[in-house]
Amino acid sequence: MLPAHTRQNPFIVLVNFSTPPGVKPMKKPILKQKNLKNCSFDFKNNDPSKKAGANYLRIQRESKDYMVTSPEIKLSITEAKALYGFLSESLEVK
Repeated sequence: MLPAHTRQNPFIVLVNFSTPPGVKPMKKPILKQKNLKNCSFDFKNNDPSKKAGANYLRIQRESKDYMVTSPEIKLSITEAKALYGFLSESLEVK
């Protein structure tokens, strides 16, 4: 039996947008940026593409010399978590 509003108008179609059983719902991509005076941080995670290096933490230091490129380090999410653990251990707040 169809709901009352569809019986009155046969052109209304009910669509179910729920995720099928056994399929994981997609996570929303995360992109965060933080800029300081001499340093910038970029964080990207949950990228739907399966390319290597799509999810990362990038730390870039501004160079005062226009002839030298700004030094940059790009870490995978696994490496960034290891760095976070190390810094949390080492920089205890007292």
